[in-house]
Amino acid sequence: MDGEHTNLPAGGSDNAQPSDLDTALDAMFEAEGEAIEPNSDRSNADTATDEAETGDALEDGEETGNEDDGENGGEGDEPDADDQTVVTLADGTEVSLKELKGGYLRQGDYHKKTQELANQRKEAETKLSKLVEQETAFSRQHNQLQTTLDGLVDYLASRLPEEPSTTLAMTNPNEYTRQKAMYDTVVGELQTILAAKQQAGEQEQQFTYQQYQKRLAAENELLEAALPHIKNAEKRDAFNKDVLDTAQQLGFTVEELNTVVDHRMLKLAYYARIGLKAIEQQKAGKKKLENAPALKPGNNRPSVSGSNKALQNFKKSGSVDHAKQALDALDWS
Repeated sequence: MDGEHTNLPAGGSDNAQPSDLDTALDAMFEAEGEAIEPNSDRSNADTATDEAETGDALEDGEETGNEDDGENGGEGDEPDADDQTVVTLADGTEVSLKELKGGYLRQGDYHKKTQELANQRKEAETKLSKLVEQETAFSRQHNQLQTTLDGLVDYLASRLPEEPSTTLAMTNPNEYTRQKAMYDTVVGELQTILAAKQQAGEQEQQFTYQQYQKRLAAENELLEAALPHIKNAEKRDAFNKDVLDTAQQLGFTVEELNTVVDHRMLKLAYYARIGLKAIEQQKAGKKKLENAPALKPGNNRPSVSGSNKALQNFKKSGSVDHAKQALDALDWS
């Protein structure tokens, strides 16, 4: 198109060198307050981000290899042997020995924590299984005992004679004494059986309470193995509150929730809470979109990322077409 080249900066032509356009474009971006960062700065920023994500797995005092880069040039510093040593993996990937060690430590720590949680879950499941076996055995024995005692009570009640009257004592003292002795004997045996039934009932209550506490502990271990973060006291309090709020939101009462022992029900409430929050956020986001003002047509200023991309394409190729694209990406209004 005629006259296109007149849009180039002063001194520009079809044969303009990349260095001239580079200088001009950089000056324009600086005037707009959007100067492009050097590639070395971006590289350092990316390196810093990677180090922040993996820093927990590195040993204290381990060199990162990014300190004093550029300014001192590493003069006087001995190179890290692990960083200099390159290892070729089975798939052909080459990594430094330092990266290999760091990955091994992170993987080992992950496997260690995973194994600990698996062991905790297995131990809790074993405890819970034993508790169920104990409860089943006790329930069977208790039921047999209660059946036996009930049978004895019925038998003694059927043998219990009527208590002799005082009239018989005056008219026939010997007969009164004999009947009274028989009556007292059966009553005494009946009281003994009833006392045994009461004692068995108290033992059942005590056993049930103890088993309930043990079951709670085992279920809690399973819950912590599934959700390790609630081992923290503050996070556990927040978890309990969220579970209670979710249960009430879904129509459960506090009394009903207090009867829950199975940790799977608490996990269900926990994930239900996450789902409810996601739905609320989705509704809020939809509402924001509905209330957002419509975009007005016009010559909107291009994003910095678009200008940067056009400028980087020109720097790589040095062609006039890419220079035009970089200039067209600027807002000349």
